[in-house]
Amino acid sequence: MEQQKYFSIIKSRCNDTSKYGVKLQNQIMRFLILALFTVVLVSACKKDTTGKIRDGKYVGTFSRSNPLSNTGSSNVTLIFDGNRFSGSSDITNYPAICKGTFNAGSSKMEVVNECMFTANFDWTYIFKGEYDYEVEGNELRIFKRYPNTDDIDSYNLTRVK
Repeated sequence: MEQQKYFSIIKSRCNDTSKYGVKLQNQIMRFLILALFTVVLVSACKKDTTGKIRDGKYVGTFSRSNPLSNTGSSNVTLIFDGNRFSGSSDITNYPAICKGTFNAGSSKMEVVNECMFTANFDWTYIFKGEYDYEVEGNELRIFKRYPNTDDIDSYNLTRVK
């Protein structure tokens, strides 16, 4: 009974063409428009960090850095097809990419490299193991932080096809 009384008061005020009824209608309309605008604005500005890695060819750079040094960068190409990858670098074994499989979750990926490598370089440069990644549009950033050091491997890539 109490609810019916409440709704009838609201209904009568919304149907009221007096100065106060029109004012209430305008306030409700402004609130609804502002709420809709806020929802659209928040959803439009949301960064997609949990996107999936789309199949295609990605080109960009690789670098390993830490606060004390930066070992430079190399130009890399990675091709993703289903759960398989292949790739190369313009500097031998910096990084050593070759080919293999990967399993990508919402923000982490596990990479299994199927190639055999010689022992004449630092094997931490082999593209394998667990990485974090972010996707935003055609941009893909893959990175790994090494435990007990400040080293960070970063692949900054753009999807070209």
